[in-house]
Amino acid sequence: MALFSFVNGEWSPTPKIMESPLITSEALRVLSWNIDYTSPCPKLRIRHAVSYLSTLNPAPSIILFQEILSREMLPELLGHSWVQEEFLVTDIPSRPQSHQDSDSGADDPGFSEYMTLMLINLELHPSIHNIERVDFESPMGRDALVLDLIISPVGVLRVVNTHLESLPEGHRRRKIQIGLISELLHQEDVLAGLVLGDMNVLSQADEMLLLETGLHDAWIVSGQPKEGNTWGYQPPSRFPPGRLDRALFCGEVDVKWKGLIGTGLTYEVNHILDTEREEWEEVGDGMVWVSDHSGIFCEVAMREGYAK
Repeated sequence: MALFSFVNGEWSPTPKIMESPLITSEALRVLSWNIDYTSPCPKLRIRHAVSYLSTLNPAPSIILFQEILSREMLPELLGHSWVQEEFLVTDIPSRPQSHQDSDSGADDPGFSEYMTLMLINLELHPSIHNIERVDFESPMGRDALVLDLIISPVGVLRVVNTHLESLPEGHRRRKIQIGLISELLHQEDVLAGLVLGDMNVLSQADEMLLLETGLHDAWIVSGQPKEGNTWGYQPPSRFPPGRLDRALFCGEVDVKWKGLIGTGLTYEVNHILDTEREEWEEVGDGMVWVSDHSGIFCEVAMREGYAK
């Protein structure tokens, strides 16, 4: 699977370079955020989201996005100067995700596809060993986007971006999907692994699925900080707020929960360009939430004495 970098004014496949192990004395800052494909003004929202992320200090090393619309959001994201200057970008999946079933929507000119996407800081390029998508059995086209970073001659740090099946009726598929991710993170050459993303933890039964994987929950390990719920406030929902988005890990790594990002982030009407006002009128109340989810931010550090 190709990675893309911005060179000479365009995005092009990144050439393979000589691999070198990650400098593990420096912690990685990994961020995950579901941007929400259903809300109005997707171009404006992703533009504002990326501008907001560019102000974070310290800056994220790896950004994991879910629900990036390929037609509306992706060009805006790729056109942002911060992304162009700082990151490698994963390519577009061959099997886009959709809330429509496989027999409808794909040929509709109004149909828009969404995907998981990963931004990887250019400084990590020499340590990238592999990146691939693992497709799930999923009417919604869900997958695991897998990044391997070399940390020693005998193993990798594996980072997975995922968006598990949605809705209460998706429980059975979520069980299979998180089981497959757990297998990926426990493979022999994986010295340490983590998965972040929208895991649609909607019930106690979903909580049990995560416990059964043997993966550690960064929020729990970090002492269950007050701010944990990532969904249900933007806007308020008829469903109770919940910790839908998770950071889970295993192996020779410590993952510290650094908090939520994007909470309360809105886009105001006085920032809208004239060419976008027609789209803005769909909102009607002078503002739009950038996403219905808050993002999650973690710090990832290899443990002392891990296998070298």
